[in-house]
Amino acid sequence: MRRAEISRLLREDITQRFIVVVRKGGKQALLPTHPRVWEEIADLGPGPVFRTQTGRSFRPNGLGDQMRARLAGVGLPGVTLHRFRHSFGTNLFRTVEDGGAGADARTAQDLLGHASLSTTQIYARVTDRQRRRAIEALPIPLPVGRAVS
Repeated sequence: MRRAEISRLLREDITQRFIVVVRKGGKQALLPTHPRVWEEIADLGPGPVFRTQTGRSFRPNGLGDQMRARLAGVGLPGVTLHRFRHSFGTNLFRTVEDGGAGADARTAQDLLGHASLSTTQIYARVTDRQRRRAIEALPIPLPVGRAVS
């Protein structure tokens, strides 16, 4: 999710099966809830999932600033929430054997909430292992000059 989507997220928007996400332009998306996410928030009371010290919703920039500071405090300087979005996108494309979801491009586009597939492709970091597997999976070419029947 984008930080603006995270900052608007209410506990009431999440069930064991689905998360209602308000995307760019006010469009709503119904996304599956990962079991680990449900474990973390199931017992959370109503209201904002991410709250300021006074219990209110963060503004998107405030949430981003707060997370950047906390991540720097645990030894991850320069890491932002958007980096996690990139990791999510990359892991959608990775094969199950490589620890990813093995999702096709259209599924990744939908889950990331992109209008354009070309935007989704920016989030797909290709690893050397993926390249090697793709090459090794190709059929052996016929020798040059050999007749095909």
